[in-house]
Amino acid sequence: MRNAEKIGIKRLFAGAVCLTVLAALLFSAFFIAMEAGHDCTGGDCPICELILLCESTLRKLGGAAVLTAFAVLFIITLFTAFLPVFTVCSGTLFSRKVRLNN
Repeated sequence: MRNAEKIGIKRLFAGAVCLTVLAALLFSAFFIAMEAGHDCTGGDCPICELILLCESTLRKLGGAAVLTAFAVLFIITLFTAFLPVFTVCSGTLFSRKVRLNN
């Protein structure tokens, strides 16, 4: 298997994981919104247990989203901080032996 094929498979898998996490997030929020005013049967209410499970899922995914956002911002900050260094060191027209006709 070639490297390009491996990279394509990894990207496809990463996209599937992202869609799965997004679906879990959206469906949990949708379920809580739809069942917020249900007729509770008491201490062993299955809908209340599902609502607690969905709230737990949202809390866990929310924490991961914040951590991911900070990581992305950190990478963007580093990239923009060192971008001028890369553009200055990329070479000049003279070092690239570009012929300038006046």
